Amino acid sequence: MRERSIAPFIVLGLGGMLCLAALLLYGTEAIAADLCQDRGGAFDYLRGVCRDGVAGLPVPPLMQRNPAVGLCGMAGGLLLASASLTLLLRRKGHHHA
Repeated sequence: MRERSIAPFIVLGLGGMLCLAALLLYGTEAIAADLCQDRGGAFDYLRGVCRDGVAGLPVPPLMQRNPAVGLCGMAGGLLLASASLTLLLRRKGHHHA
């Protein structure tokens, strides 16, 4: 029984890590895109790098740019939701668990 009661916490952890991974991936991509589009002189050299590289194009929305990020986020969210639901239901069911 003890092993089964730990499972939701493991799922919660996994979901949280997936969400974090998605956020980190999205964050770095968004920052890179912002730097590429920055109009300030401070990032002129970066803009040059971006123009010569891939990101000279207008930045498409997140899901088009990197579907893995969206999938990670969605999977993480689902895992978190199901695990927290499980924990909530279990707490209601067993008062002295």
